[in-house]
Formats: sequence, structure tokens, C-alpha cells
Amino acid sequence: MTTVHQGKQVAAVRFGRLDAGLDEVEHAIDASRELLFQQQHPDGYWCGELEADTTLESDYIMLHTLLGTGNEGRMRRAITEILRHQNEDGGWSIYAGGPSNISATVKAYFALKLMGWSASDPLLMKVRDWILANGGATEVNTYTKLYLCFFGQYDYNAVPAIPPEIVLFPRWFYFNLYEISSWSRAILVPRKECSGKSSSCCLCRSWPSRRCGIAWRRSSRWRAGRRRTDTARADCRPY
Repeated sequence: MTTVHQGKQVAAVRFGRLDAGLDEVEHAIDASRELLFQQQHPDGYWCGELEADTTLESDYIMLHTLLGTGNEGRMRRAITEILRHQNEDGGWSIYAGGPSNISATVKAYFALKLMGWSASDPLLMKVRDWILANGGATEVNTYTKLYLCFFGQYDYNAVPAIPPEIVLFPRWFYFNLYEISSWSRAILVPRKECSGKSSSCCLCRSWPSRRCGIAWRRSSRWRAGRRRTDTARADCRPY
């Protein structure tokens, strides 16, 4: 796209669909409004299924495995739901019809392994190929890295740390907990606790017998960045 400036033809910056005509924008607004009115209940409210990506099912499996809790049947149904949304390239997206996402895919891969799937299974081999082709586990987001740390599959020192002492910052300080959104606080506070305690478990050789496969080891970070790790059970090893 070009424009004329002082008699010269120069390139003009385009901002995606922001250069669309106002008539197109108004038409889209009208169509959206009509669709919402069509879906409105006669009593005046709207009702719809709350959906999210497969990271919720993966998180569900990982958390219950970590705690040694959960219903086996529900967890297997969660696997069915995960597999239902797999993309053709082997990965998983974070929204319907979207491209595969490295964090969602690593979570799904690990959830499948926690539920007893073999790394040599053709489906997991395809997933692993996609993960490695897209940078591997080091490319996942911080939340996914923390989950991997919980199972001893990632190093806490390689994850951005949040010092627990930030809760002591007063309200007048230029950064404090109450200057960020409540949704962010609900994530930040648990993250700092996890980073501060640096707890992890290891998965024993008898895997996938989930009920007996967890042993905890706790580590404390020295202020200088050193860590002390207690001895874990001798019959455990990284999964």
C-alpha cells in the first residue's frame, strides 16, 4: 500500500485489519450483536459451556499423580478428551482450530506418560518428534516448567524465580502484590511458594503403578543460589 506525500509516492504502514473500512467494522458489530441476541435466553441471560484447552486435563492428571489422589476412571476419561483434540501434526493447540503450542503439547505428552503410555508408542513418538522439532522442553512457559520441576524433570535453577519476600513489600512501594490484578495474584503467590520450597518428587522403577510411585525430596535454596537436597528413596529415578 502506498500514499503520496509532497509529490512523492511513499510506503504506508498497515496494521492488519485496522485499515478496513468503517462500514465493514459496523457490519461486523451488527452481526455480532444479532448473534448474541439470538442466543439469549427468554429470561434475559446467556448460558454456554465453559471450555478451555487440554492443559486443564493435563494439569488434572499431573496434580492428582503428584498428590497420589484422584479417580482412575476420571483420569482416563481426561486422557480420552486430550486425545480428542490432538492436531494432525501431533501437537495440541491452546484454542479451537489453532496451531500446536509447545507448552500444551509437552503437558499432554507428560500426562500420557504418567498414565502409563510407553515412550515407544507410535502416538507418543509422533508427539515427541514435534516437541523436539519446535525447541524441546526449554521452550515451554514458566508454569509448565514448574510442573516438570515437581516431578524432577526440570531444574528449578533454570526457572525464573519469584522471591517469597515480595509479600512483605508495603502498599506504598512501587511494586507490591496489591498493584497487580487479583487473577495474577492467585498465580503469583503459589508460584513463589513453589519456587521457595523447591519441592519435587521422583518416579520409581515400578511405574506406572501410580499409587506407590511417589517419593518426596525437599530442597532449600541458599541466598547465594546454592541448593541442598535430601537423599531420595533409593528405588527412585527420574522418569
